Amino acid sequence: MHPREFIEKNITQLLQKDGYVGVALSEGVKASLRYFDNQPVFRPGKCFDDCLAVGKREAKSYKRLMDQQLKKAEQDAKAAAKQKQPVRGRNERLRPAAC
Repeated sequence: MHPREFIEKNITQLLQKDGYVGVALSEGVKASLRYFDNQPVFRPGKCFDDCLAVGKREAKSYKRLMDQQLKKAEQDAKAAAKQKQPVRGRNERLRPAAC
C-alpha cells in the first residue's frame, strides 16, 4: 500500500470515528493529503500524526461552518413562518368569522 493510500484510508476511519461526516470528512482528508504532498520533510515518526492533526483541524472548521449555516437556515425558516401570521395593529378590531 502506498503511503498516500494509507493516510487517506486511516484518516478517513479516524475522522468518521470522531463523528465527522459529509463535506467535513472529505475536506479533512483532502487537507491531510495536501499537507502530505506539500511537506518536504517530516519529523521522525510523526508523518501520520501531523497529517491527522491537519485533517482534524480542517474537518472541525468545516463542521463549525456547516452548523452555523444550518442554524441560520432554521432561524430564517422561523422568521418566514412568523411573517405569514397576520399581525394586528392596536386600532384593528377582531372580526367574527363569516358563516
